[in-house]
Amino acid sequence: MGTNVLVVDDHPTTRLGLRAALAGEEDVSVVGEAGDLETALCLVGELGPDLVLSEAQMGGEVAGVCLCRELKETTNPPRVLIHTARNSCRDVCLCYMAGADGFVHKGEQAHRLVDAVRQVDRGKRVWLLGGKPQEVVSDPGVAVEDLLTQKEEEVLALVLEGYSNSRIAEELCLSCNTVKTHLAHVYRKLGVSGRKDFFSTGEDVGVGNG
Repeated sequence: MGTNVLVVDDHPTTRLGLRAALAGEEDVSVVGEAGDLETALCLVGELGPDLVLSEAQMGGEVAGVCLCRELKETTNPPRVLIHTARNSCRDVCLCYMAGADGFVHKGEQAHRLVDAVRQVDRGKRVWLLGGKPQEVVSDPGVAVEDLLTQKEEEVLALVLEGYSNSRIAEELCLSCNTVKTHLAHVYRKLGVSGRKDFFSTGEDVGVGNG
């Protein structure tokens, strides 16, 4: 059985491009598209998509994040995969806190996006954060030194996929102590105290556990 996708983006050309990227996949079907929050909510109710592929920011507002949050408060919500060019630490954290099931930076290749759609629909958490996180233009107070390093970004992506510290260490060929150090930096920069701030279960394996 294929994956029915609702595409949400305020740029018609982007929606067209996403349709084209998904059109050739036998197991993925775009059942509708929306350019704003209200239309997206209506179409989710009407079409019942398996997955919503949404931009995080629309019309200068974080409408995609609000959409995600509202959908996740409903009964049997669809999976939500954020597809955006905004990948600052705060943007990524905001999407996660809203309940997004995955995140794909718009700089990623089309085949990686398609693969992420499949994996997220199957229940896997996929966080492809793209290159070096960008500064938040609307918040000039964000300093360059507060952005995640490449290694911190890699560690965060695996944390968001539910990996334990020991598994992250194995995946990235690091020691557990190094992983804990990177996590400490990530938590500080994102303004969170530990995994309990990411996961709704409240489980916290923190920077001091494997």
